[in-house]
Amino acid sequence: MNVTREFIEANWPLSEVVLKEMPAQGAAGQVGIVVAKEGKYTYKIAARWKTAVNLERDLGAYGFLNQKGFKYISKLLNTKNNKTFVEYENKLIYLIKFIEGEHPVWTPSTFENLGKITAALHSIKDFPFESDYKPSAAIPQLIEKAEKYAFKHEFLEVLKTIRSFDSLTKTLIHTEITPGNVIQKPDGSIVVIDWDEVGIGPAVLDLGVSLINHFVTEDLEILEGNAKAYYESYFALRPMNVEEKGYIFDAAIFWACSWVTYGDTKKRWKRIQWAMKNRVLLESLFI
Repeated sequence: MNVTREFIEANWPLSEVVLKEMPAQGAAGQVGIVVAKEGKYTYKIAARWKTAVNLERDLGAYGFLNQKGFKYISKLLNTKNNKTFVEYENKLIYLIKFIEGEHPVWTPSTFENLGKITAALHSIKDFPFESDYKPSAAIPQLIEKAEKYAFKHEFLEVLKTIRSFDSLTKTLIHTEITPGNVIQKPDGSIVVIDWDEVGIGPAVLDLGVSLINHFVTEDLEILEGNAKAYYESYFALRPMNVEEKGYIFDAAIFWACSWVTYGDTKKRWKRIQWAMKNRVLLESLFI
């Protein structure tokens, strides 16, 4: 879809609009920049798998979290008709306040902040919807994708080791609070972006996303300082029993398998194999 100045001005309370390209496009929808007399915004065209009902739920998080005093999220700009998005040519488009800044550098300080932010999110009660992202639905898709992998059989055996998360503690989750999904503003404060899968879900999903994918490099170096800063800051605010902590590894394997083709696939598969053999070592980072 070609987003135009006329389209933006017809649907949102903005004037003197100039459209600019976003330097990098994400995998979850087309994005661009809107510069207007009233301010600067990001427009986003939702990913094709998002329905209007799903998107309405996701976007509800902006108002909900701002009302709860969660300071790590931007603000949604409603349309002239006070709607959260516009449906046009079978596309769903919405605008959020643009956040000036950059993705933060991977340091213990960054991950300490991300641990605190994740704990703050998990502490918020009464969000009305479950996350659309469920491992029980994603794993069959991973099995299907495995057909094209040279390491198909070994990959399927790894997937079999992932235990169900259904009985674990449920909180409000984002699913991927990582450096790539946050912006550090010039004043040092952090804003979380890409709330496409927000909702109630197992807390360990948020906690496992970085264990292998971010705290172990593709060359199998453990970034111990980053990992301990993240988990220590989180558990200082939200303790978790040892049994449930054990599922963080399962969540990490799930995410590593989900992202195995997003980069050097051979190295990422080797990293998964290494993680399976070094579970105790990795768990020592948070237990």
